[in-house]
Parts: sequence; structure tokens; C-alpha cells
Amino acid sequence: MKKFILMSTTAYTTETEKETQARKTSIVLSILKLFLPPHRDNMHAADFLIRDLRASPYLEWTAVRPDTLIDEDVVKTYDVCEHRQRDPLSNPGKTSRI
Repeated sequence: MKKFILMSTTAYTTETEKETQARKTSIVLSILKLFLPPHRDNMHAADFLIRDLRASPYLEWTAVRPDTLIDEDVVKTYDVCEHRQRDPLSNPGKTSRI
């Protein structure tokens, strides 16, 4: 079985998993999706995995949604969550690149 990790964005909302976001956040992210092709491509990639490859017997995949990447000198513990825990605009978290 092949394994695939999509480096996604905390701005992605998994509608099939009933994730929601504040109206203000939804408006801003819709504008970003419209005018920033890399952001739009990221949304389409995650949608493709969920819609077309969700139950593939040949591929195991996950989407990683880090928030505000920062540089640190020390490795720290990461939180692994099934769903987004913060609003990417009003309450962003931090993820160390190390």
C-alpha cells in the first residue's frame, strides 16, 4: 500500500466531516481561494483526496494542517487532532518546523 501526506493548510475546512468556521473567516478564505491560485490548488488537492480517494484500497493518506510555521531550536511535542482546533484567522496556533 502506498502512503501519501498532503501538506495542507489550517484554512481548509472538511465539509464532509461537518467542520465549520466563523462567517468572517469563511468570507476571507473564500476571497483567498478566488485570488490566490496556490491556496485554491491546496483546497482542490484536499477535496480530491476526500472525494475520490477516501476509500482507496491502494493508498493510505492524511492531510497535515500546520498553523503559523515558526523556527525553533528544540523539538517539542505536536498535537494530533482529527479536526481543526482553532480558527486560522482569529486564533492561529504555531507549529515548529524542526
